[in-house]
Amino acid sequence: MADLFGGLKVGGGWSPDDKEKLQGVVNGVVGGVKEIYDHIHDHDEVVYNEENKYLFSYLSKLRFSYRVDPKEPSLLSYVNQIFKKSQDLDIEDKQYHENHFKIMKEDNTHSKSYYLDDSHTFAKDVATGFDVGGCYGAFCLGALLSADYSSSSSYKYKTARYERLVVAQKYICLAKKDFKESPTKYLTTGFKETVAKYSNPKDLEEHLGTFYAWKIKLGGCIKTSFVMEISEDDDQEKIEAELILHFGPKFLSPGSASSSTEYIKRKSNKTASLKMEMSMKGGKPELWLAESDESDESSSKTGNSESIQQQWANSFDNSNLYPIAYELKPIWELVKKIDPDKGKRFEDYLKEKWEKHEMEVKGASFLNSKSGHSLENLKEIIKFCNDYVNTCEEHLVRAQNKIETFSFIIRLFDLKRYDHWKDAAEQGKEVFTQLIVDIDNPWKTNKDLIEFAEKKSSYFRIHAEENKGPYWSELYKNHSERLMEVFKMIEEGRAKLTSTNPFECSEDTTNCPRK
Repeated sequence: MADLFGGLKVGGGWSPDDKEKLQGVVNGVVGGVKEIYDHIHDHDEVVYNEENKYLFSYLSKLRFSYRVDPKEPSLLSYVNQIFKKSQDLDIEDKQYHENHFKIMKEDNTHSKSYYLDDSHTFAKDVATGFDVGGCYGAFCLGALLSADYSSSSSYKYKTARYERLVVAQKYICLAKKDFKESPTKYLTTGFKETVAKYSNPKDLEEHLGTFYAWKIKLGGCIKTSFVMEISEDDDQEKIEAELILHFGPKFLSPGSASSSTEYIKRKSNKTASLKMEMSMKGGKPELWLAESDESDESSSKTGNSESIQQQWANSFDNSNLYPIAYELKPIWELVKKIDPDKGKRFEDYLKEKWEKHEMEVKGASFLNSKSGHSLENLKEIIKFCNDYVNTCEEHLVRAQNKIETFSFIIRLFDLKRYDHWKDAAEQGKEVFTQLIVDIDNPWKTNKDLIEFAEKKSSYFRIHAEENKGPYWSELYKNHSERLMEVFKMIEEGRAKLTSTNPFECSEDTTNCPRK
């Protein structure tokens, strides 16, 4: 045992030498496991020949740098070629590929659906998937982005993500050991000139991007996702119900054979943005049309979906592959090898920028569930209206009891007072119920509410004088008085509102969410 651990003492204190030896042992074990894994999978390596020449053209994607791009399904877009081609090295393609890269078969297909309402966690998951967990801040705004990225509100509010992925993985393209250990030998002249030319880290970021890739997985991905701004009382059940209402029960199923992105407003909150994105990359995505056209909601749907998934997985050839996953490295590592000082400044600049993005995500607030309202006493007014609706319902019950109890006398003398009483109670209930709905509607302004209350109060006050019996007159007067109380409560709530309230609506409602 002592020989295995290089003389490392078991038990007792740990000296710096012991720790260094232990780290060496661990690194050796990890390296050994990797060698065994590579040896086992050597038979899966694709041989470069004329038949596979097109397949090897995908290796060009390892020669490019990348930047985070929320508009892309992979959250990455190309920037510039930073590594030399075979022609630049004056060697044949076959030798270039055999010496520096390899492609391995990796055939598997899987699907998953998930709901996530934490953008911070999503960004970490994305970064971990790219093998740059320490740089997850780079993906924070891409995770937080809920709708049109040109919108000034895109970064203000917390978001929820509902997503379904069907992934078919066919090949892995990766750099070999020599290329990974000595990448500067293969950097283009353009890359080196850019590092020499620019001192400002922003310029380096613009021309070089932020990452480069060691490994790329090829295959296809069918993704349907919904990203939406949420309020504090939203949860998975509510959001799923809203998506079903908006898009139907198959809202996570592919709906067309081409990629599309749609920006809309949520039905439950007209100020909340919703991004629906459908992306179909790789294979023959038109096969999924069969599922979207299938209207039968029976148990056979699952079997049909699995059958289409298998057909799609079998539809791949070397001409319809797509990059579906990456293993990345920060590009400042390459800049440091050319100019250590610029590389360090570039690293510090990006880390500081990403830290700010993290803070923006952490600082994102929930949408106000009544985001258009500027009434400080909103709950008080709604309770007042609800209480009066209950009062009207009590009058309805009492009036109906009178009508049923004295039905013979009512018919005999053609009495209408109880019918008028019932009508008055129903009208009061209707008006105050409408008030509750309007107060709960972010598109109704305070001015709208005041005008409604004032108009209805005046109507009930005038018609209370009609000769329709004491119950009618008394109840109509009550309606009018209660509506004037609502009028005053709305005015008081608006007056108490501080000038810093972001949802305050002025008399000019052109740009107000409650216009």
